[in-house]
Amino acid sequence: MADKYCDLVMKGGITSGIVYPNAVLALARDYRFKSIGGTSAGAIAAAVAAAAACGDRRQQAGEHLPGDAGYGGLSAVSAQLSRRGFIYSLFQPARGARAAYRLLVVLTGNAGLPRKLLCLAIAVFEIAPL
Repeated sequence: MADKYCDLVMKGGITSGIVYPNAVLALARDYRFKSIGGTSAGAIAAAVAAAAACGDRRQQAGEHLPGDAGYGGLSAVSAQLSRRGFIYSLFQPARGARAAYRLLVVLTGNAGLPRKLLCLAIAVFEIAPL
């Protein structure tokens, strides 16, 4: 159990919210959190971090809690966030915007140029058929 304390403040931003679970887990190896706070996505991450810290302290006090309580649960959240395609699965475009959404995902992803051009041609015909 860590005997050093620190305060934790997390700022907002989608990408920040995705990296926070791993950062909290790394800090929790050496520190106990005294105060946790944040703004926007950081506030959500702060609530999750506070719940994990509370669960961890309760487990260390000998209280019997479910297996996903404490930092074990936060580790599971981190694994889910980093699973390939998880973030994209959260977005569900309206029926008329599906082709544009698929095109945006392919163009911003790691697909090769031929695949990007093919998706662009398909999207043009889906969005504005001749």
